[in-house]
Amino acid sequence: EEEAMVAKQKGYEVESYDVIHNDTAMMAEKLNTYDVFMIGSPTINKDALKPIWDMVSCIDAIGAKGRPCAVFGSYGWSGEGVPMLCERLKALKLNVFGQGYKANLVPSQKELEGMEEFVTEFIDQL
Repeated sequence: EEEAMVAKQKGYEVESYDVIHNDTAMMAEKLNTYDVFMIGSPTINKDALKPIWDMVSCIDAIGAKGRPCAVFGSYGWSGEGVPMLCERLKALKLNVFGQGYKANLVPSQKELEGMEEFVTEFIDQL
C-alpha cells in the first residue's frame, strides 16, 4: 500500500493485484500493457512464490523490452526471492530499477519508510 500511496501522490494511476486471488490471464494481460510495473514476493524456501514466477513467465519479452519495473519483497532468513526476480526480469531485457527492496518478516516502520523512499526513487527516474 505504501508504494501505491507514493505513486498516487506523484500523479500516477495505480492498480494493485494479489496473484492468489485474481485471474492469471487477466493479470498477465494487464502486466503486458502497463507502461511500468512492480512485482512483489516473499521468499519461501530460498525462492519467490510459484504464482509470482507464473506471472513472470507471462511477460511478453519482445513487447516488454526496456519497460521500467521494480521488485520488492519480504524474507525470513536469506531473501533470495527479490534478487532472483530481478535477474529474471533483466534476462527478459526489462529495465529493472536497482537491486529491488527487501524487508525482514513483517516490515518495521523504518523498513516501510525505506520502501517509500525506494518507490519515490523509482518513480523519479521514470
